[in-house]
Amino acid sequence: AERFIRLAIELLGPDPWASPRWAFDLFVELHLVLYSRPDYAAADAVYAELAARATDPAALVAPTRVQMIALSNRTRYADALMLGGELLASLGIEVPFDDLVPAVESELARLDGHLRSGGLEQLTDEAPWSGAHEPTAALMNRMIPVAFFTQPLVAFWLSLRSANDWFDSGFLDDRLYPTACATLATIGMRGDYRAGHAIAQRALEVATASASASPTELARTHHVVGLFNAHWAHPLADDLFHARLAFDELSRAGEFEFACFSFFTSQAAVLDTCEHLDELRAEVDAAEAFADQLGNLHAQQSFVSYRQLLRALLGETATPGSFDDATFDEADHERAVAANPMAATFFHVHRALAAAVFDDPLRLARHADAAAELRPYITGFYPEALIVVLHSLALLARLRDGGDGGEAEHRRRLDEHRAWLAARAVEAPINFGHLHLLVDAETLEIDGRHADATARFAEAAELAAARRRPWHHAVTAERAGRFHLRRGDHDAARTWLATAADAYRRWAATAPAAALDAELS
Repeated sequence: AERFIRLAIELLGPDPWASPRWAFDLFVELHLVLYSRPDYAAADAVYAELAARATDPAALVAPTRVQMIALSNRTRYADALMLGGELLASLGIEVPFDDLVPAVESELARLDGHLRSGGLEQLTDEAPWSGAHEPTAALMNRMIPVAFFTQPLVAFWLSLRSANDWFDSGFLDDRLYPTACATLATIGMRGDYRAGHAIAQRALEVATASASASPTELARTHHVVGLFNAHWAHPLADDLFHARLAFDELSRAGEFEFACFSFFTSQAAVLDTCEHLDELRAEVDAAEAFADQLGNLHAQQSFVSYRQLLRALLGETATPGSFDDATFDEADHERAVAANPMAATFFHVHRALAAAVFDDPLRLARHADAAAELRPYITGFYPEALIVVLHSLALLARLRDGGDGGEAEHRRRLDEHRAWLAARAVEAPINFGHLHLLVDAETLEIDGRHADATARFAEAAELAAARRRPWHHAVTAERAGRFHLRRGDHDAARTWLATAADAYRRWAATAPAAALDAELS
């Protein structure tokens, strides 16, 4: 593609810009190709030429959408967001960077009005009379992901503004994906998982039934339904359906950024549902290979934590439970992702999970605390639930130990987490019911209700096994064993710890299984 485009540019003569209309269109295509290779330095140079030559800001929308991705892939989020924001302002829409909370609340109020008046049922693919707003809709569509990576409130405002524009002005392809992202704001601002899910499902229904919706935007909508929405109301396996469908269609369409992002959904779902770690290895290898091919540093830095967790479970890291090996240093990685808060979140949540699996309370506390602080950067993602569970376990350990002076605050946060898990368990019991019971069991222990805790541990383990969640079952069984050890009931403890070792072994997590076998021998 690059060869043919450059030949076409040569045909325009020594100064291609003597034919400005043809030159501009060809350089837009060249910019897309250079991004797709990826050759970011050359793409930057071509974009600078386009920006200097453009006489109408609307003509810059298409290359700016691509340039924002090229910058975001290199974790240059602030530059990408500024680029989009400045062009959007020149097209007549100012992003309220300095007044975000009231602006988001105002858009939420508009959305509430549409929902109360039955607007969700009336949402159709009827197009507006005029296409005058298409450039701004297209630009806002592409600004949402980069905004979410660096300033989530901006992403909230953009998605809500786009959704409200659909209600008010009519259907455009570029309003599909943003409307499905309204979940970000309903969760982030109100803790309302149900409303956002209903909006996303309606957007997907309209797009699926529409003859005018583009396959690419439909696939991007499937992507965000899997990433932000489905697991709050449907079995986690549904996330995989949406992710696989999105990846296939987006790859065919050359929509590489979002094809890559589909692995955020699939890796999380495979980790928690796979029967054998070979399935996770295949998913992790595919995710890393795709991100490497694209030069997508944002994804590379996020996906590597899945690889290192897998290696820890298989006993392939330097010490039990650590992520350190010949190719990876935890401290170096933590410094490297300081500018990539989403990647930092994934590192801390997976490192906390490894600490929970390998009974390392100090590292569980450190990494769960860090993940809890970064939680807004994965608002709506399924691993948000893992943060809540792991941070709850860390808080429970502090409350059992006592003496740090923060017991009241620990209990307040624990009760918030329990209430959150209880609500999620009502709306999607297959995903969250047993996790809520696990945290509840340990809370009953610190409340001195040991008989109730014993029953709750058993119920949580039984449900995790029945729902085919291997590491959930293993961790629950192990923590039940530790509970009985604290109670001095060594026979019950051995039974539970042996159950946990067997569960890890069936899952192929040989390292934690071996650690428990050694403890039991």
